[in-house]
Amino acid sequence: MAALTITNDPAALSFLLTEDLYAIKEPSFAGETAETAQAETAAQAGIIHPTAPPADLVQAAKAQEAPPATPAAAQPEAAAPAATPGTAKLMPAQPEAAAQPEAAAPAAQPGTTQPQAGSEVFHYLGENRRFVLVLVNYPGEKYLPEAEKAYLLKVLSAVKLGLEDIALLNYARYQDRKYAELKEFFAFNYLLLFGVTPNLLQIPGPVLPYHLGMVGSVKILAADSTEIFRPDNGKKKQLWEELKKTFS
Repeated sequence: MAALTITNDPAALSFLLTEDLYAIKEPSFAGETAETAQAETAAQAGIIHPTAPPADLVQAAKAQEAPPATPAAAQPEAAAPAATPGTAKLMPAQPEAAAQPEAAAPAAQPGTTQPQAGSEVFHYLGENRRFVLVLVNYPGEKYLPEAEKAYLLKVLSAVKLGLEDIALLNYARYQDRKYAELKEFFAFNYLLLFGVTPNLLQIPGPVLPYHLGMVGSVKILAADSTEIFRPDNGKKKQLWEELKKTFS
């Protein structure tokens, strides 16, 4: 093992040794003790001074003396400052408003119009409670003249039909709509034609004027407009007999 050499450089000694384990050479002065001179002689000769420990022992001593490093304690996060007046506050979530049930569509009143479920719209009078479709033919009118309307309702009242029981449509405004389309929309079980030619509707079956006809389960009765049969007692009597058959 190589011999250890102790330096007398104060800077090196202060790095290698602790204060209480090494002595720095001071300038010689009178009255120097024999012990100090002996130590210097031994150091110069390469002999370890009894009071100077080896370098590896010095390092071990330093390691023991140094207190173990302690980890810095985690600092708690600063609590968020309380909201002060003038600052925004988070509001609790509000419950969603309960869905309101849709209001039921009001029942159709006499004189109102009814829209079709699809793209077509039919403007008619009545509520069609008994699924009776009544077609009239008055070009230039939305429905029919008031005088003719009053007389027609009087005729229908003889077989206990009111405006609430029928759908009264002016076919002059819908001549491109045929029997099948009208049946799908109005779902009628009875079809009364006043001044409307059955051929215009493309009815799938023969229909004779003033004679009750049947097409499938639908009862069909065709007659002239009210202006024509009103003054004709023969036609009125014939119409009356067929109406009774239709709604008996």
